[in-house]
Amino acid sequence: MPLYSQSAGKHPIYPADSWIPGGEDTQSRVRRHAAALASVTARGLPGTAAQREMAPPGHEPERRAPEGTDYPHARNSAVLLALCPGSTRDEWYVAVIERIDDGGVHAGQAAFPGGAHEPPERFPEETALREAHEEIGLDPRLVTVVDSLTPLYIPVSNFLVVPVVACVAAFPPRRHAAAASVSARSSASAVDMPPHMSLAVPSNGEVERVVFVALEHLARYRTTGLFRARRGTLRAPCFQLAAETVAGCASDFSVWGATAMILNELLRVHEAALGEETTGGPHGASPG
Repeated sequence: MPLYSQSAGKHPIYPADSWIPGGEDTQSRVRRHAAALASVTARGLPGTAAQREMAPPGHEPERRAPEGTDYPHARNSAVLLALCPGSTRDEWYVAVIERIDDGGVHAGQAAFPGGAHEPPERFPEETALREAHEEIGLDPRLVTVVDSLTPLYIPVSNFLVVPVVACVAAFPPRRHAAAASVSARSSASAVDMPPHMSLAVPSNGEVERVVFVALEHLARYRTTGLFRARRGTLRAPCFQLAAETVAGCASDFSVWGATAMILNELLRVHEAALGEETTGGPHGASPG
């Protein structure tokens, strides 16, 4: 089954569709990869060096102490990096949302499901799980939380974002108000997807669509593009993803800004974990 359109010259993404729970083989793969990811992060994170590779001009990421002393006035937030297995050992996807174009500072942009911390929930795990449940209908009981990546400060919104890495064996079918329009877009496409994947419907009023970005070979699709920012148009690094592989998408789907910075660090950790699963020992992902 072809998973990549090499002639497109861009990395493909796949439309979110209703998920069917995986069987024991899928569950076993999730457990193994979660353990490998935890082993990699325990040795140290790629950190700001990986983030900086995808940083827009003028955005220098900095580490923040776990106690929160570096940005005392920032608002804490968390995003969920939900890794979902495909049909082969090296085939993994991460759930990415496209926010609705509501005129806000992040309108229409690619993002990971997430949002602000709401006490008394435990931060960052419970924040990330709650937001993913609200935005893409992901049942927290299906999630194996692994660890957190390097926090990233977002000046335009004054959020300090903590990425939470997790592995997911399935999405439950969930019907939000947006289900009809998403289903109509998805059913018109003949995109190849692993057979156990089905629909994670975006929440009403926040998310335009949910897609699954294939991590395999993602690094080769780094490029630069022009993007609308608060102070005008800027050229920034991005992951350029092919429109022709996304149901109902009329233009290329670009991941840039903070989302690309987080995705780049995730990619380093994920690749090191795959190497560890293959060799049975430490592999790659040196700290930044």
